[in-house]
Amino acid sequence: MHLHTAAVTQLCTHQHCVDPTRASVPGVTVVATTGTYEVYGRTAAALREQLDAKGPGAYDAKTRWDIAWSFDDCDSPSWQVKLTVHLTLPKWVPPADVSAGLVRKWTRYLAALRCHELGHAGFGLTAASQTHKALSAIVMGRCCQSIALEGRAVFEPILAAARAAEVRFDAQTDHGQRAGATFP
Repeated sequence: MHLHTAAVTQLCTHQHCVDPTRASVPGVTVVATTGTYEVYGRTAAALREQLDAKGPGAYDAKTRWDIAWSFDDCDSPSWQVKLTVHLTLPKWVPPADVSAGLVRKWTRYLAALRCHELGHAGFGLTAASQTHKALSAIVMGRCCQSIALEGRAVFEPILAAARAAEVRFDAQTDHGQRAGATFP
């Protein structure tokens, strides 16, 4: 199974950025949250220093997503698939005396950064949708353990493909920098 990064990359190359966490996907419950870390500064250099010091790991932002699935009746299961997404982004409240140019630069950067991170969430949503579809095709009427084993067997390759697609996405976009997620 191969997830295409071109479609997700396109989401971030236009002025309009699609938020996949707001999409309605049959059979999938999406729980999305966003956390922030505050940065302070009056210059681009000061903000870059804050991003480097306070950002999540080696990058300015991070998206974590996870898929959980379950069923409730072994004879005729109803599959539940849940995608949990958490974005971590920087937050800057510009001081009153900061230049309008710096505010514009930050605004463009933050929009591109958010869009890139939503691209990661898109891989999670695609994988969750594929998971629900694959699980729904499992033949029922067997013991619960057999159904659960088959569920894991169809889920794991979907998850692996989504994680590999994310790696390709970051390589193709240079972690969003090619789409403007770079500061200053």
